[in-house]
Amino acid sequence: MLFTQLSKRLFISCLLTTSCLLQASENATLGSAESIPAQDEQPLFTITKSNLSEYSALLSEGAKHLLDHSSNYEMVIYPSHQTAVVPEHIAANMRQQNCQLENSGNSISHCLPGSPFRSPATGLEAIWNHLLRYRGDAISGKSHRINVFPNGTHSTYTTDWQTLYIYGQPQEDHESFSNVLLINRSKVIEPVKDAQTLYLTKETINQDQNKPAFWQYFPGPRSVKRMSVLAYDFVVDHSYGLLTQDSLNMFNGSPEKYDWELIGKQIMIVPYNNQKLATLKVDENLLHTESLNPAALRYEQQGVWIVEATLKKNMSHLYSKRRFYLDEDSWQILMADLYDKENNLFRYQEAYTFTATDIPVLVAPIQITYDFTGQGYLIDGLNTDGTYWNFKARLKPMDFTPAALRRSGH
Repeated sequence: MLFTQLSKRLFISCLLTTSCLLQASENATLGSAESIPAQDEQPLFTITKSNLSEYSALLSEGAKHLLDHSSNYEMVIYPSHQTAVVPEHIAANMRQQNCQLENSGNSISHCLPGSPFRSPATGLEAIWNHLLRYRGDAISGKSHRINVFPNGTHSTYTTDWQTLYIYGQPQEDHESFSNVLLINRSKVIEPVKDAQTLYLTKETINQDQNKPAFWQYFPGPRSVKRMSVLAYDFVVDHSYGLLTQDSLNMFNGSPEKYDWELIGKQIMIVPYNNQKLATLKVDENLLHTESLNPAALRYEQQGVWIVEATLKKNMSHLYSKRRFYLDEDSWQILMADLYDKENNLFRYQEAYTFTATDIPVLVAPIQITYDFTGQGYLIDGLNTDGTYWNFKARLKPMDFTPAALRRSGH
């Protein structure tokens, strides 16, 4: 973790140099749920367009673009708190991992639940830490996917969903769910024309062995149909083209399309400890025309691993290059700079973390995608009623089958 006592000195050092790269620490430890910041904690300073140059070395390219091109965007910086934490059995797994990458790094074996590489030596090892990070066991909730258009209007897509993380389960052997990372089902609430439509997704770990599976329940004929697998840069429904399938959760799925380079570890200003955002009700005060209301967001200095993904010459994808900034404690991707085929920065993503103390685990169910070509922005995962999700949902694997989906639709 980032050593708090050194934070101020390292921060000043970063401002005086062009690089804030840190050395990886084999003795890194997780933080504590008890260190969650108080709601009334006062910020340290604010970054705006006028003082952007002072903090440029600590900001992602996407954040700098937002500050430089948005009329009212700013970043409010708070004291740093190390709140990434996992249950003891996951922490024990991570201390004794002996994972092995296979098939040119596109699959992995001999892993225990939890991030596989304590101190990654390659970009692929780092991105597998994100893919297999612990996110809880069973979670349910309701959330919004909101597109905010350049004229200030917005559209809303709302679902009631449940997710069971098979990979993180410590005690059961789910033979019928071999190589499965997670299973998710969701019911559309809004818009009305799609209400009662149900979806079932089975996301696999090694996708070169078993592809993900996807089913849809149609309320009219009351039937379930297995659908074509959507992955990579296929557009996510109700995202108006701003969200690709493999940018859900910042990055998911097979890493096969990219060459992965580990740039290094660095102190940066990142979105972190956004408990406030996780409990806000959605209204016009939150959804500004160019961005979310900056007063609703919290940024801190944290250590991140920087990983750059460059599209392979024989592959196609909307994004020719992606630069990811991974939290050094939780391995959650916190920010992503996304480049088009001409290598121009044209989108930027942030993930907003908070700590679910009843598990405990740091999660990031809310993410935002900003489009720099005049298409507005998309916020995905906002809560619907100002309360937390249920991180101890009572779910079992047999609730996530096509037959169960059909029954729940009747």
